[in-house]
Amino acid sequence: MNYAHSKHKKKEFSFAFKNRLAPDSLFYRGVYISLYAIKEREPEKYIHVIRVGLAISKKVGKAAKRNKIKRQLRMLAKVSISNISNVGYYYIILTHKNIMQAGYKNLQKDLNICLKKDKIRRNFH
Repeated sequence: MNYAHSKHKKKEFSFAFKNRLAPDSLFYRGVYISLYAIKEREPEKYIHVIRVGLAISKKVGKAAKRNKIKRQLRMLAKVSISNISNVGYYYIILTHKNIMQAGYKNLQKDLNICLKKDKIRRNFH
């Protein structure tokens, strides 16, 4: 399973973000991050790819701090999301204001909790 992060078209990201409240999309809130799992428009196009988008507010801090958070979340997503192999969904990770107080281990734990909720919920549908 391949992992794809950046180089998304703005059109794709805005579509996913607008449809985050659609009935077939799923939302999970953690302490430091929120995770949206949105059904792909064309799942056959992304059969071997799991797509992840990051949204970090400017309220979090200056660019250097936001970039550090992005690097950490990219690595966590690459490891954690690619292990669950849920093809056909586009994941968006939103950060909360208190993310600067979290360490790498806390972010990892928070993302894993959100992904476990996602896996449990999908098994019931």
